[in-house]
Amino acid sequence: MIGMVCFRFHSETDKQILDVILDRKRYDHRVRPSNKTEVNVTVLILSLSSPDESSLKYEVEFLLHQSWEDPRLQYEDGGRHKYLNAISHYQQVWTPDIYFIKHGEFKAPLAQVHMALKIYNNGSVRYITRRSMILNCQGNLQIFPFDNPKCPFAIESVSHETSELELRWERDPGGVNGATSLRYHNAYLVQNKTGTCDSHHTWRGNYSCLRVLLVFTRDKIFYFRGRKDYFLVSGLQEGLRAQSSSLGRWCGNFEIQQSSVVKDNNSNDPNIASDQVSSSRTEEDTRAALSLFGWLKRSQPIVPPNYNRQRLSKNIDKVSKILFPLSFGLFVAGYFLTYAVIKPTHSENWELLSNGGTN
Repeated sequence: MIGMVCFRFHSETDKQILDVILDRKRYDHRVRPSNKTEVNVTVLILSLSSPDESSLKYEVEFLLHQSWEDPRLQYEDGGRHKYLNAISHYQQVWTPDIYFIKHGEFKAPLAQVHMALKIYNNGSVRYITRRSMILNCQGNLQIFPFDNPKCPFAIESVSHETSELELRWERDPGGVNGATSLRYHNAYLVQNKTGTCDSHHTWRGNYSCLRVLLVFTRDKIFYFRGRKDYFLVSGLQEGLRAQSSSLGRWCGNFEIQQSSVVKDNNSNDPNIASDQVSSSRTEEDTRAALSLFGWLKRSQPIVPPNYNRQRLSKNIDKVSKILFPLSFGLFVAGYFLTYAVIKPTHSENWELLSNGGTN
């Protein structure tokens, strides 16, 4: 340990106490508190947001809590101060030199915001900074929009190896937690994982490093709500097609009736009657030839002579009304069972892929 002297104070203010214990003649902020300094880390998430439901970019705003022991900062004031507020002296106090490993960028302001620097009488130091990052996350396009975007980042020491400085996740309240005032915007956090870094996060080797994996889910209702108009228009189009088909058949029958009436009215005209007789004979000869050709070509008649065609069409309609919706329902059920239930539970939807890219 370096500098085990404990100062005693009686009526001094916290600023006066800080001026004494941070005196440059006895305290050097460039020197670590001990041969091996252990720093406990906690991430408190303040807000999560995404530009839209289909995006793989997530904005994360959080408070980074770091705490460690510095015996050089011990003091005794009889319990007058719960802690010393040293935020205005942060440049005079030793703090861990860390940086963030991420796929993305910092959001303005780029420099960290110093929120609090508390020094307790036993030499404990708690340092809180505020950061905001835009992370590029991993997705799985094979099961989109039922995939879970995964957003990794890591915290690593810049210049101190593990033998000199060790970063550890604080056990209580835990590594990553959400604030009581946590705000969401198109971002739904379902899981967070913490641990030490591996080859997915860093390549430097023997430097203390902590990793975070934030797993989000998407608002599935958004995709169905956004396409309900499409399904409604499609249904109306199908209904109009059916109505137009029925109308076409009705018009065809009406034309046949009208033509028969015209034939009856024109039956008294000798010229028209002779033309109709010759035309009808030609049609009859053609039909007879075609019927004979068809009868010779097939071994047996396809439709029995006494078969009721109207009953056949009604039976087909009845079967189609049941079979087609049932088939479509089974297809939709199988699709959702596969892509919305089974595949999202696979490990690749919850863990970082080894290639570090999007499926």
